[in-house]
Amino acid sequence: MNEDIVQDRREKVVELTARGWTAKQISENLGLTERTVQRYRKSAGISEPPLPRVSDAQFDAALRLLEDGAPYSEAAATVGCSAHALRRRFPGQGWTKLEVARFSAFMRRMKRA
Repeated sequence: MNEDIVQDRREKVVELTARGWTAKQISENLGLTERTVQRYRKSAGISEPPLPRVSDAQFDAALRLLEDGAPYSEAAATVGCSAHALRRRFPGQGWTKLEVARFSAFMRRMKRA
C-alpha cells in the first residue's frame, strides 16, 4: 500500500481518537480492522480516547433509575456513562449478579408459561 495513504490513515486515526471515537467507530468509518486502529494508536503513543466526565445531571438521572430498580448496565446505557462509574458512585444501588440471575430465570419461566 502507498506510504502516503498509510500515513493519512494513521493521522486520521489519531484525529478521530482525539475526538472521542472508539476503535470500532474508527474502523467502520475508515474501512480498517479494529486491530489496525489499535496498532496505529499504539505507534502514535495513544491507546483509547479519554472518557468524558460524567456530569452531575447524568449522575442524578442514573440515581433515579437505580432507585426505581434499574440495573447498573441499563442506567449507564440510558444516561451515557459506564456501569463501572455508577457502581463506584452508587455502591449497592443496582442489581447484584444473584438478582440478575434470579430475574433471568423468572423471565425464562414466564416465557414458557
